[in-house]
Amino acid sequence: MGPIKANLKVLQLAGGSHAEVARILGYDDRRNVWLWTNDLKPFPPYHCRTLEVHFKGQVTRQELRPHDWQKHWPELAEAKAAA
Repeated sequence: MGPIKANLKVLQLAGGSHAEVARILGYDDRRNVWLWTNDLKPFPPYHCRTLEVHFKGQVTRQELRPHDWQKHWPELAEAKAAA
């Protein structure tokens, strides 16, 4: 799953509410997450773990950042290599 589809999954898991995604990430206004929840940009790495934990692994950091997750979370790459 690429970052765009994962972004839509986050929105779906939040009940389709941009405001709920904003609240989960600590923002007061849904406009703060609009680019991410409207498929225009991937979520920044610093928000991906929060989303993964909040949604109990239904969306993962690897799904949210498929092209560079190893760079941001080398411990996940090491665990995958060891498996």
